[in-house]
Amino acid sequence: MDPKRSATRGYIEVFLAGALWGCIGPFMQGMSNMGAGSGLISLMRQGFGTLMMIPVVLIACKGIKPLKVDRKSLFVLLLMGLLSEAVFNLCYSACVARLGVAAAAVLLYTAPIFVMILSRILYAEQITSRKVLAIVLNLAGCALTVTNGEFSAENLAAAGILFGVLAGFFYATITIFGKYVSGSVNPYVTCFYNFLFGTGFLILLTRPWTMDLSFFDAKFCLLGAGIGLFGTVLPYIFYMTGLTHPVEASKVPVVASVETVVAAVLGAVLFREAVGPAKILGILLVFVSVAVINSGGKKAKEENA
Repeated sequence: MDPKRSATRGYIEVFLAGALWGCIGPFMQGMSNMGAGSGLISLMRQGFGTLMMIPVVLIACKGIKPLKVDRKSLFVLLLMGLLSEAVFNLCYSACVARLGVAAAAVLLYTAPIFVMILSRILYAEQITSRKVLAIVLNLAGCALTVTNGEFSAENLAAAGILFGVLAGFFYATITIFGKYVSGSVNPYVTCFYNFLFGTGFLILLTRPWTMDLSFFDAKFCLLGAGIGLFGTVLPYIFYMTGLTHPVEASKVPVVASVETVVAAVLGAVLFREAVGPAKILGILLVFVSVAVINSGGKKAKEENA
């Protein structure tokens, strides 16, 4: 396949992954209303994701042979499960507890900045003025979308901001680790090990046997299966498959930020959340940032910030 067409396909798959991640809100809300905490919800996502990936790997990879990967790749996948899943979820939950969902979501989208810096260090990708502009537009768009333009400093705390920035950093490592193993490990296998290790670490860190699970019933399991399929398995398959194409790691999280837009639209439709001019402007800025970072020809590629 032509490299340009292959890259376009990769960005489309990343875009679809972001759109699916934006759909997890109703599942999380339903599980939370039943009494589940953020730790248990994260564990359910990873656990169901792991179980669902088993038949996917067996069918798509035609057996278990592809599960055998070299030690270096396995170590990277282990780090991915620990940092990109377990530690990320705990930092994000801690930020939400201190600052609320809106502020935590804004801080989470510092991730493109970290990806751009790490991609420069690890993959020698250029930091162009076009990328910087796109990231600034993206961060502003995400901020307006999730806050509807209502900024308040009264609830901000240093610890909350720290956890939010750390969540953004560990969220960024999904792209870095995923890009690293994309040339040597099947994307389905990458997803499986990521979920498997993430589940193991979350079990150790959240200690589910100490939780009140009296609300655990068929409906709760159905919601867990839903978030496992639509919020974990399908988007990660699209995301990791997208990374196997010649895409620039620093562009990927900006494209995936459509997650914020989808979440905002679903919030307005399903939960009647307010939609004002600021939120609409934010949604437009997110799409503009995606267009900016994927526009330009040879000159844009060679331009240095």
